[in-house]
Amino acid sequence: GEWRGGVIAKLTEAGDAGAGKEVEMAEIDKMLASEDFLDRIKGINCVRDVADKDTALEKLLQAIKDPNPSVRYSAVAQLGLVGSVNPPLTLAALQELLGSESDPSVRSSVADTLCTLKLPECFDLLLELLNGTTDWMMKFSIVAGLGELGDARAFDVLAGLVKGGGEEGENELVMVAAIGALGDLGDERAVDLIEPFLESDDTNVKERAAIALAQLKK
Repeated sequence: GEWRGGVIAKLTEAGDAGAGKEVEMAEIDKMLASEDFLDRIKGINCVRDVADKDTALEKLLQAIKDPNPSVRYSAVAQLGLVGSVNPPLTLAALQELLGSESDPSVRSSVADTLCTLKLPECFDLLLELLNGTTDWMMKFSIVAGLGELGDARAFDVLAGLVKGGGEEGENELVMVAAIGALGDLGDERAVDLIEPFLESDDTNVKERAAIALAQLKK
């Protein structure tokens, strides 16, 4: 958790440094080839603003193979913005990465990005990942993103997590994520499942339930 938070802080700092500036492709290539991993991250954050999205996607698909996990994390996160230019190609690259990736933060970022592609194949892969992991960060990323993915098949998975409840700590966070995802998914069957959580003693649970119900009753 602390390590990932540190990575995110570095990525944010690196991204802010290049925000709002037009950067030539040659300069981006120079940053991406740098031996300093923070330079490579800055290059990745510049790639997202490249006008030619096919070129941007090509650069990011190369960067997800970087030896540094912080760089891979950044590249995968940017694929969530750029990958929609070619979802099937992006999906194939992320599947290949999952086959070799051991860093939990990068794997969680892959799950986040898969949810943005909105391909039916993504649901099957995410369900496989959810059932095959004991890492709570990965579970949280998948569950939180299933609503955004928008696949109706996610309802039963999310409903099961909500019905199962959550003990203190990590399991409860996953349950709260499931409540939120049900709101995003928009299936009105979730109303009866979520309403009891309005009486929860946990403020976070109660607030998330209220937000989800507001989404469902629009």
